[in-house]
Amino acid sequence: SMKRYIHLLSALLIALVFLTACQSSQESNPQEVQSQVQKESIDAIWNTWDETLKENYNNIFFEGQIQCEKPQEVAVYQMEQASNIDQKAEEIRKEYVPDKEFDKKYYKEDPNTVPPGPEYVNPKTGRVFILGDNGFINYSRSSEETKYVDEEDKIEKTVFVNRPYKDEEIVLKDGKITLSKAIDMAQKEENKWKKLSGDACDARAKKVEILPAADGGDAQAVKIYFEKHYKGVGILTDQRTTETSQDKPLSVEYVPCFDDALIVTSVQGVENFVSNMGAVHQKTVVRKLNQIVSLKSAIQIMEKELASYHDFKIRNIELCYRYVNKNIKRNDAGTLYTTSPCWVFYINEEPYKEEFVLVDCETGKLDYIKNY
Repeated sequence: SMKRYIHLLSALLIALVFLTACQSSQESNPQEVQSQVQKESIDAIWNTWDETLKENYNNIFFEGQIQCEKPQEVAVYQMEQASNIDQKAEEIRKEYVPDKEFDKKYYKEDPNTVPPGPEYVNPKTGRVFILGDNGFINYSRSSEETKYVDEEDKIEKTVFVNRPYKDEEIVLKDGKITLSKAIDMAQKEENKWKKLSGDACDARAKKVEILPAADGGDAQAVKIYFEKHYKGVGILTDQRTTETSQDKPLSVEYVPCFDDALIVTSVQGVENFVSNMGAVHQKTVVRKLNQIVSLKSAIQIMEKELASYHDFKIRNIELCYRYVNKNIKRNDAGTLYTTSPCWVFYINEEPYKEEFVLVDCETGKLDYIKNY
């Protein structure tokens, strides 16, 4: 009968509505991706670190004994770029240009620079001190560092010191120094600056470049890059610089950050110190992550998503924060960032030829970045 037919129709309709409702709720549910992702505590991940890297993976290989500093904690924080370091300009200036060396006529309180802050450039002594309200500093004891060649193709040697490395002696203009001694000197400068700037981040030595003398002489200089880290989690400075037509947009767009750089030209101490990143403060904890995507899970995600016909050799692994701010591409005073944690797998660390994989510690989303 006609009546029964309508009943059937409405039953079918209800079933259809129910089905589509189930489907749409599944698609919009981010937990769905996460269900294939194993999460573990920091302790669990670090306790099984070596075993995890010894396992067999189809297309992923690990070079040497890869270590990574165990962080104290991982969280999504809101960090704020410093905004009033220039108010302590006088106190800070005395630490870098003592009164007995200071010549007031070379000091500009407001030279209209970016970032804003005072500037001291003494052409007679070569002493330079430039400060920014956001914690930027550029300091030179004299102009010695200009006598060394800092160009990509002229660098004598690069040594990554954020992993086991062979210590060696470098001949400077006034004596010999080991890399480890040069790093100690630079670390003291970093610690002094952290105290003066109130930066929430610490800094650790990442790599060393040995620079040749510009006049072709024997004396070399040591340039040391320091990575900022917060409670043991590095701040990611590597970024995509080369876009190809196949590049997908990054799953997380992050603000360009830079490592600190210090140059040692003499056994007497650090010649030049530049901190582009400035200083940050922790504002709020958005959420503490008691568990993150495990190292093993991150490797399995790579195994699955990277081209299987190609072998990937991993040289280094880091746990890093990306600084995220949808509207801002610079570290201007007062900028707010959200820290987005990820695993970083380095395949190539050569400047301008970087190749690395990011795996999001919360979602397991993968980004593959290749700069050549």
